[in-house]
Amino acid sequence: DPSQETALLNQDGFVITYRVVCAHDTNAFFYVQLVYEGGLLLVGCFLAYKTRNMEEGFGECKQLFFAMYNIALVATIILVVLKAVEIYSGTVRVFVTVGICWCTSTSSCVFVLPRLFQLNQRTNIISTSRVSSILPRRQLISKRGSTTQPSVP
Repeated sequence: DPSQETALLNQDGFVITYRVVCAHDTNAFFYVQLVYEGGLLLVGCFLAYKTRNMEEGFGECKQLFFAMYNIALVATIILVVLKAVEIYSGTVRVFVTVGICWCTSTSSCVFVLPRLFQLNQRTNIISTSRVSSILPRRQLISKRGSTTQPSVP
């Protein structure tokens, strides 16, 4: 089904808008996009499965699984709502944009926040060890009777 020129007239009070759009009666692009995005999700899950036995510092399979699950869940909700309810194209764009922002921010937080917490714990441990090495400073008396301070590592 090739695209056909379709004229649309919209009247909002005294304002009349005339638009010409390309209209079609096929869902081919929708299904191609669905297969492509589903394939990307499957590849992401496969990679998460393959990296499950890597060291904790390199492999983030739990985070990757959660990100893939989150994206699949949000995409499913969006697809069900878009196919079940007749809504305007502007509302569809807003709905899809909110879904993309949610998936992006959640997936980013899943990967970044654990690293930030680890870095914060390391910094606390290092600063605690430095403070504990500085606090018990005692004066050392050498054989000559002079007072010296121990060197700080």
